[in-house]
Amino acid sequence: WAYADDLAFTSVTNDAPINLQQMLNKITVWDNQKKLGLNVPKCAVLKMGRQVPIRLQTQGQVIPQTTRFIHRGVPVTPYLRSSAIISHRVGKLRQLIPWAWQMRKYVSSPTMAVKLLKTYVLPLG
Repeated sequence: WAYADDLAFTSVTNDAPINLQQMLNKITVWDNQKKLGLNVPKCAVLKMGRQVPIRLQTQGQVIPQTTRFIHRGVPVTPYLRSSAIISHRVGKLRQLIPWAWQMRKYVSSPTMAVKLLKTYVLPLG
């Protein structure tokens, strides 16, 4: 028995919409057999290139198309520019400044600060 929290399907062909829908159909059948369920509102389609919008559906619901999403902590866009990744990381670091300022009154050593960072901050992506 296994559990998958994040799945990503890719297809780089002219038949991408058909291929992706077939993959999604197979996962949906397996999912139903295991009495699991896809959380369709948390799903997204990211189209790259100039083709027409891709319409994928499962469980009677259309999966929304987006131009950007975060996959395992990394921003993914149709252009895959490093500037998007850097901007995302800088934003995360800026969010940590107030936290770090508050923690300084509780932290007595650099080792303790690193342990707090690894335990409470890094797992958040």
